[in-house]
Amino acid sequence: MVRPLCLFALILTMTVGSLGAEEWRVAIVPLSRRSEQLASLVSERAELFGTHLVGAEGRQRQWAERAEDTARQAYELERARLFKSADSKALKTMGEFVFEAPTLPTAISYTTVGYNRALAQVLESTDAAQRWYRGREGLDGIITVEIVELGSFDRLIVTAIEDTPSLLIDHLVQHGSFHQIGEELDRALLSYSTQGEWGALVIEGAPPSVEIHLDGALQQSRTRIFVLPAGQVELSLTSPSYEPLVRSLTVKRGAITNVDATMAASDQKPVAIQSTIGAVHWFVDGIDRGTSLSLSVAKPTYPFTVLATKEGFADRLIALPRGGVPELSITMEGAVSRDKALLLREQEDFYKALRKTILLFGAYVATLAIGESVGFESTVWPPVQVASGAFAMVNLLGFVAQLATYGR
Repeated sequence: MVRPLCLFALILTMTVGSLGAEEWRVAIVPLSRRSEQLASLVSERAELFGTHLVGAEGRQRQWAERAEDTARQAYELERARLFKSADSKALKTMGEFVFEAPTLPTAISYTTVGYNRALAQVLESTDAAQRWYRGREGLDGIITVEIVELGSFDRLIVTAIEDTPSLLIDHLVQHGSFHQIGEELDRALLSYSTQGEWGALVIEGAPPSVEIHLDGALQQSRTRIFVLPAGQVELSLTSPSYEPLVRSLTVKRGAITNVDATMAASDQKPVAIQSTIGAVHWFVDGIDRGTSLSLSVAKPTYPFTVLATKEGFADRLIALPRGGVPELSITMEGAVSRDKALLLREQEDFYKALRKTILLFGAYVATLAIGESVGFESTVWPPVQVASGAFAMVNLLGFVAQLATYGR
């Protein structure tokens, strides 16, 4: 008896707990084949300005109802299983259904649905049909996208559907000119996701290596777009080679504020880089700086990279993230052949030269031994000994030279 009850409790906890940890799910649905392109634009902009969920009373109620329905289904399935197994004790102990609503999530996820004629007809029919589709797909909201052709113009209609439909965009543009609604669409999606209570800051003009702090907290954002509660916020920017920038900003409800974050360059000491292997070819941040023994960067802008190249040596790349190193010496290692076929050929040639050298010195020693043999006299033999010795010595010198360059 205890085991079935524990199993039920685990199922219910996982079901309600996972729902509470979910994101608010929204499907973007084109109502015509042609509106698929506009749906893609809506999805792209929603990922930038519409991912923060602010819950009003209606959203909290909707989330609780969905969680309760899911938990009740799990409860009824477990009761049915116990009835089928005739476990009366477990049924008695199971008691009545009890539910505690989970916390509303703080993030929204978007899924773009491909055009489907039947689905479009359902969503355009009745509120009940829209609720049915949301329940079947486990959705919290739907954004429908439609394009109505009006001669040389297009009427772009974007509607958000939760408890009731809410018009986000109704805009007339030149035929196919969707980009004209970019800023208006961004504001509409921001207001939809935050119920018009929050605003957004867009940081522009800052260097790539900038660190962004809002009210003292370091921010991690690839887009440099921050959706925040309305009110005052302190923006602090720091970056190597630039003077810090601190500004007090006002975040306005439902508004997107573009912040000019251009930072003044700070005075940096020159950086001198010396090569320990002779003249090399220098590149600074991909810009060719010529061939020389040393390199001087008079006004460094951190972070930057230095690449040194030299024939017969492996390239050397140095990254300097910040200042404080006025002088730097670099060394380079011999480049290793990466072509397997050429490396095998080089090995074969090396061993052939080694075998040839051994054989020639063996022949020279043999001529010496024969010349010293008792009873062997010939006026021709001494020149043969000299010739074989000279030939062996020349071959040895060539082998030593080959050995010195082996593997490079």
